[in-house]
Amino acid sequence: MAQSRFPALMVAASFGLAMLCVPLADIVHARQTPSARIATSYGSGPVALSVLQDGEAVVLQADGQAYTLNMATGAIGPQIYRVPAGYQAVDIASGRVSGNLVTCFSLNPRSSKDGRSFVLQVTPDKREVWTWLRVRGVYVGLALEPARGVAYAANSTTNEVYAVTIGNQNVAPRRVAAIPSAVRLGAMAIAPATRRLYVADMGAPRLYTIELATGAVRTVDVGVEETRALAWDGQRKRLFIADSGHETVLVVDPNARAPKVERVVSDKRLRDPAGVTVAPDGTLWVADEAGRSLFQVSAEARSITRTVRWAPPKSAM
Repeated sequence: MAQSRFPALMVAASFGLAMLCVPLADIVHARQTPSARIATSYGSGPVALSVLQDGEAVVLQADGQAYTLNMATGAIGPQIYRVPAGYQAVDIASGRVSGNLVTCFSLNPRSSKDGRSFVLQVTPDKREVWTWLRVRGVYVGLALEPARGVAYAANSTTNEVYAVTIGNQNVAPRRVAAIPSAVRLGAMAIAPATRRLYVADMGAPRLYTIELATGAVRTVDVGVEETRALAWDGQRKRLFIADSGHETVLVVDPNARAPKVERVVSDKRLRDPAGVTVAPDGTLWVADEAGRSLFQVSAEARSITRTVRWAPPKSAM
């Protein structure tokens, strides 16, 4: 990967507060009042997580700090990165691309004076690649296709999905789909074997299947309007949905002729599921922002099997 500590200054029109700051807060804290959303947008609860390698995951805090997690023991590891203060990280996607581990962040500016959003790529040795998402808007969901060296980012303002080349910030993002019928695109997950990208609609009870090979889009009614995260289970060919509105995790086969959504876990400890990923052993890990906890969940037993209180070690970074 090429090295770039910070993007060069580029000329870009600024967003007004009504266009950028409030929608971003709406996305991150969809269940709070408008004033509460803005006041708590940059807390330190876990908001997203992604498997990096083997039994290790990366967990993102709302304030942009990222830590490792041992999914076998539940041990929280050291801070591996901290997003620069001028940006709000909304989602992460991790994996191995061309032999190199990489963690991607979807970044939006915290200030209305800078209208640039980026997909930031970081390697374990702290090398960075900043890809400028030239089409303005609020970028939310991320998904990574390691075999092709591509990350996908969803623009919730224009309801478009863009492909970003990993490792080269000079390659302009490419639009792979536009969904004008969507209210507000959000979380994403990818099924690498079939090259299907699943995208949630945060303003309607549906999600979309994008065939990356052709660009064809299909609508799937799931009855969930407050989806904060999606995770694909490649072994069992099913999609997990973090439903913050009903404080639960759901599962569905989005490719079934008549998709049926089922509840995976119902537990009073689960207050605000913000992130979800499937571990190598088939269990789920759920990040709960409001509860400041991580939960390991058995989809087969329909229960929480481990609770990890979110208290990462202090870092000098």
